[in-house]
Amino acid sequence: MVGPANGGRTVTSRQVLSVVNGGQDPIIRKCDAMADYIKRLKMCIKWFQELEADLLLEQDKHWKCWKLQKRNAMI
Repeated sequence: MVGPANGGRTVTSRQVLSVVNGGQDPIIRKCDAMADYIKRLKMCIKWFQELEADLLLEQDKHWKCWKLQKRNAMI
């Protein structure tokens, strides 16, 4: 009787798919792609939050300047 070629271990379909698909399961590749997408999305959100903070500071500066000019015009 001849045993399996892999030393007596049984091979799962996941292991076979992993070898056929270049070492990575399609689900693993999709999860990796989704993780990269989430990282990029978080970076975009952070960039927009920083931009918003800068714009709010500039808006506040202009608002104060406008109020000062309005007050000086009344005098």
